[in-house]
Amino acid sequence: MNIYLRRYFQLVRHYKNNPPPNDIYTEKHHIRPRCLGGSDAMSNMVTLPAKAHYLAHLLLSKACPSRRKLLYAYAAMSLNTHLNARQYARINEAKAKLASEDMTTERKERLTRARLDSGQYDKPGTMT
Repeated sequence: MNIYLRRYFQLVRHYKNNPPPNDIYTEKHHIRPRCLGGSDAMSNMVTLPAKAHYLAHLLLSKACPSRRKLLYAYAAMSLNTHLNARQYARINEAKAKLASEDMTTERKERLTRARLDSGQYDKPGTMT
C-alpha cells in the first residue's frame, strides 16, 4: 500500500471512529469511491469536516493518479485553482452559512406572507 493510501485510510478511520461535532460544517464522503466499485451504503460513507474531505480527495488523487474520475473529483473540489484545504473549508463553511441564512430569511418571508394572506395581521405591524 502506498503512503497516500495509508494516510487516506488513517484519515477515514479517524473520522469513522470520532465523528466531527454537529456544530461544524461537514460533508459526506464515500470511503471506497464509486468509480472503484464503492456503493452508496451507509457502511461506505463517512462524515468529514470540509478540510478533511478536501484532503481525502487529494490523497486519493495522488494514490491512484491513473483513475480519471478521482482526478476530476479533486479538480472539481479545488475549482481548478490552487486552493489549499484550509481555503476550501473556509469557502464551503461560508457558502453553507449563507445558504442557511437565505433559507431562514425565505422561511420568515413565507410565514409573513401566509399570515398576511390568512388575515392574522389587522394592520401592518400588529397581530390579532
